[in-house]
Amino acid sequence: LPPTVEAVRSGWKDTSQGGAVVSGLLAAVAAQLLSYFRSAATYSRRQDSQNAIDAVVALCYAALFFNIGATISAFIIVDKLGSLTLVSARRDSSSTKIGSFSGTETEILEHFGAGKNWKYIQWHWVICFYSGTICLTVLLLTFIWLQEAYWIGVLISLIGIFAFIPSLAVLIFAGGPGGGADSHKCTNASPERRPFLPSTMPVPISSRQIPSRLGSML
Repeated sequence: LPPTVEAVRSGWKDTSQGGAVVSGLLAAVAAQLLSYFRSAATYSRRQDSQNAIDAVVALCYAALFFNIGATISAFIIVDKLGSLTLVSARRDSSSTKIGSFSGTETEILEHFGAGKNWKYIQWHWVICFYSGTICLTVLLLTFIWLQEAYWIGVLISLIGIFAFIPSLAVLIFAGGPGGGADSHKCTNASPERRPFLPSTMPVPISSRQIPSRLGSML
């Protein structure tokens, strides 16, 4: 793989591995909380309605399954990225000609063998990861509002909103996973399938420049 593509692949692989660990830990936390919130003794401080208790348990189940789904998707991404070098090596060299950058990180990886379903796996992972985290947060906030003092509910709600601002801003303004890249004119590429590499790649040496370059090296 070209250096830039390898850098993108390594970055996504590290992110996915870290995401799998985090989602696995959150799934374990949700499983532990499930047994806690299903106990009637948990709601001893106040008499809450059964509907409110059922909502807490439902959110706990949702957090558990979303985080399990995010863990599985992250492992699939790591597996596909691990085989990207082999897939690219098997392809015709003409399909991986060097051109200027055009597109996003997702399109770069798709072009070099990640497959057309790559972006859907990315989105599944991102949606499950954020949904699992949000469900877990809403679950805790709901329980706090049910069982704790009013001022504690207000304070923790503000802290929860503040904690999610950076991640939501990145997701919205970056255009999703692998987004946010500028587009430039492709060179050295066919119209059917354009290669994607940074515009900072070295300019090819023409035949007229070769003698002068060789003379400067002697």
